[in-house]
Amino acid sequence: LEAAAKWYFKAAKQGQICAQFNLGRCFEFGLGVEKDPMLALHWYQSAAEKGHPSSQNSYGFCHERGFGVVKNPEEALKWYHKAAENGFSGGNYNIGRCCEGEIGGAEGGANEACRWYRSGADKAYPPAQNALGMCFLAGLGVERDFQEALKWFRLATAQNFPHGQSNLGEMFEHGLGVEADMVEAARLYKEAAEKGHGGYAQVNWGRCFEHGLIVEKSEHLAAWWYQKSADQQNPVGENQIGRCYELGKGVQHSLPHAATWYLRAATQGLAAGQDNYARCLESGLGVTEDHQAAIEWYIKAGKQGNKHAQNGAGRLIGNAQEGKRDLKKAAYWFQLAAQDGKNEEKGDVYAQVNLCMCFLYGLGVEKDSDKAQNLLVLAKGQGHADAMMRLARFKTEHNLHIVDNHMFT
Repeated sequence: LEAAAKWYFKAAKQGQICAQFNLGRCFEFGLGVEKDPMLALHWYQSAAEKGHPSSQNSYGFCHERGFGVVKNPEEALKWYHKAAENGFSGGNYNIGRCCEGEIGGAEGGANEACRWYRSGADKAYPPAQNALGMCFLAGLGVERDFQEALKWFRLATAQNFPHGQSNLGEMFEHGLGVEADMVEAARLYKEAAEKGHGGYAQVNWGRCFEHGLIVEKSEHLAAWWYQKSADQQNPVGENQIGRCYELGKGVQHSLPHAATWYLRAATQGLAAGQDNYARCLESGLGVTEDHQAAIEWYIKAGKQGNKHAQNGAGRLIGNAQEGKRDLKKAAYWFQLAAQDGKNEEKGDVYAQVNLCMCFLYGLGVEKDSDKAQNLLVLAKGQGHADAMMRLARFKTEHNLHIVDNHMFT
């Protein structure tokens, strides 16, 4: 690799466009040279401005990530369009990502994202094939269709794209559009994980070891694969290895390590990571206790639909010291957590008990004994004994003290 990098450098200095692109990759990934974001950006830019489509895509990606340059999503989107216009399917895929994530002012949402993914998939670009499969799996911009999802995941897998293999494995594991087959699912997870860059596949393969799915149960190997995924900055892997450190599963118990990994996952926007890091802040697990910061992280996760976090936000807001307590906001978060869409039977049981308390005593909402009773029935139906014991205790306390800092659970 060192020799290759030297030859690329000589050719790049003479203006050879492909050599400039390859030299940019060397500096981006540390191939034969030390990683250097600014030099990678320089050589990508040099080739991109000469119309090299792959370089235009890579140059745009540098702007999106802030790699060697200040983050500029709008600039990134501009270069993705140039790459797509010049025939590089990676540009189509990245424009689709921007539309889906509303990055750089991209418009059109799910429908436009799906259209761009398809344009890349039709040119046999594996990431686009995988993304289109995800669209059909989730009903994103198209009608949900497991058979179409299978088709595109298989096409991506045929080109050894690890994310496609991992997603195909999940289809087999859960019997989506195909007969459930855990043996085939595990085979796909293993193949993708061993390629070394299939972050989600490594998590799924680790899960097989953690729960003894087809393979012999091994917490050590589960943690090893979660760590491999985390080392590639995969947020799910980061959250999973954090959990291993918190529980001492397959690694030495360490709350500071757990909190560190939860924070990394949280910073990348993973709701489960945000929820877990908020728990650490709330209880001082590996970090200094900070309820205000915990509330902020719970809210971030709650806005993504995490029920535990929604209840956590309500609990801390409702249990705050006098002057900082906001019972209306607490009740708002309890209401969100107490039901799953229109299905109240799948809501968070603690939130149902907490919301019951709100309606029983008019805390942030008008008193309503009927609603309180309905929530009690729902909570009982989920059989959460600890929550029911707490509710029973509060119901028998006729002289309820609002200043009780442990009123909500």
